Amino acid sequence: MSPELSVALPFYNEAAGVAAVVTGLTAHLAAATVDYQLVVVDDGSTDGTGSALRALAAAEPRLTVVTVPANRGYGRGIRAGLDAATGDIIGYLDGDGQIAPADLLRTYRVLQAGGGDFAKARRLTRGDSRSRRLVSWTFNLCFRWLFHVEALDVNAKPKLFR
Repeated sequence: MSPELSVALPFYNEAAGVAAVVTGLTAHLAAATVDYQLVVVDDGSTDGTGSALRALAAAEPRLTVVTVPANRGYGRGIRAGLDAATGDIIGYLDGDGQIAPADLLRTYRVLQAGGGDFAKARRLTRGDSRSRRLVSWTFNLCFRWLFHVEALDVNAKPKLFR
């Protein structure tokens, strides 16, 4: 049977933080009694990330390891993870530990309660430079104008879909 929730987590040269990110997410989702799958993606890492992911998966059956042989950008890692996701609701978030497990659970609960097809988070604080804030503001404005979507922070994660 398919899990309720499948989340893709691309990792690129994150060997030092992989265990903390994955165990934090698995503990949080298990405590909330969510039926989940984590699709952990070794996105062409050269630092032992793949070995760390395989070791974690050997001890946790809800982990699926996907290996991308060569890093071709963040989007390729996301796509590889989503392709392996089997849940009723699928999504992705960064594997670098910047997103708290509670934010994933909160976004999941919003999607469940709202009955829509999509839910995503919004960053309340950002540590970006002025130029990065200007680029993000411009990108968000163009996205809203082109696609008629009222998202204040298009790039924020997690993003979940039915």
